[in-house]
Amino acid sequence: MLPRATEPESRHAYHLYTPLLMLEELSVGRAEIIAALEAENIGVGIHYVPVHQHPYYKKHFGFVDSDFPNATFVGERTLSLPLSPAMSEQDVVGVVAALTRICAYYAASA
Repeated sequence: MLPRATEPESRHAYHLYTPLLMLEELSVGRAEIIAALEAENIGVGIHYVPVHQHPYYKKHFGFVDSDFPNATFVGERTLSLPLSPAMSEQDVVGVVAALTRICAYYAASA
């Protein structure tokens, strides 16, 4: 998993934390990673679905994934981890530890 690199003149809003999973190094897809995190009581979301994958755009414009390979690549590999001022440092450490452990487990079985 990789955090998104920030531009030098940018500042993170700390609204969402969306690592990019390195699926080519794992034996499972994003859905299985999310299920494993949820099994550890960690709420995970998908906040960024590429526009071309939304039903309206697929139906009205006939967009397919190969039309937008970069958006498809990122869309398949991104998930949103919990991020909130209400989280303690221990909560953050727990989320990071769980994601690291889960990715290591599925990387070892790849």
